[in-house]
Amino acid sequence: MRSLIPWIRGGRRSTPAGMGTETWLDSPDWGWSRLEQMPTLDVSEDEKRVTVRMEVPGLSKDDLRVTWENGSLKVSGEKREVRGQKRRYRECSYGYFSRSVPLGKDLDWKSAKATCRDGVLTISLDKTPAGREAVSVKVD
Repeated sequence: MRSLIPWIRGGRRSTPAGMGTETWLDSPDWGWSRLEQMPTLDVSEDEKRVTVRMEVPGLSKDDLRVTWENGSLKVSGEKREVRGQKRRYRECSYGYFSRSVPLGKDLDWKSAKATCRDGVLTISLDKTPAGREAVSVKVD
């Protein structure tokens, strides 16, 4: 979990020489790794379905793209920063992301359903053999 305390190296607060706090907090070279900026997801299944839940706070269905190709689910999107506002502090991550999850080819991708509500993208897929062509899934 991220805290409100700035990143600490070697037990002391560390800022690069010559950089003030505001510049340091906004610098893309310091802070969280790229992996920590990726949306987290859970994959569950029962006898009939596989369900993927991905946390995408701040994104709407228009910001997301869900596709399937060669047995992998790919979710991509972009969280855009509000421009024209003076920032005092920044912890939120912005920009493009793409996650690919191999789920196998034994799912009916043409019957896939995706919803995006309250910052959670949910994709449900039936467990039946399906064709191998690429399919785009509409997010409701």
